[in-house]
Amino acid sequence: MVAPISEEKLIALITEAVPPKEGVTYRTSADGLVANVIVDSECCYGIMSKVFIDGKVQYATQFGVCERKDNSMSLAPSFYFPISLEALQAISLPEISLKEFMGSRYDYNSRVRGNMKEFLEDVGSQIPLETEIA
Repeated sequence: MVAPISEEKLIALITEAVPPKEGVTYRTSADGLVANVIVDSECCYGIMSKVFIDGKVQYATQFGVCERKDNSMSLAPSFYFPISLEALQAISLPEISLKEFMGSRYDYNSRVRGNMKEFLEDVGSQIPLETEIA
């Protein structure tokens, strides 16, 4: 099961922490959360690292944030926004199946199938998770 991260709430957190310049809005990929693993709609994933944030050691990741002004958007992230697992859990939506989360990308081609196989093998057996996978 995957808990989609609310892109709207993630952008709101970023905007509150780093107010954009006038006329600029932020864009990022919210992805999904499986325990302490971030996964996207093509089953590319990353394991969160333990870091020192807010006075304690906890799992965290960072999202690349692009700036959009008028009809143009930066191709590379303008900055990276660090966020804890706890904060991501607070803005995550109810869990859904991996197939639902991936939508039209599910089993899309051999590359995505390979990503899915690796993700399911790693999440199921090798990644040191903080919670169980349903």
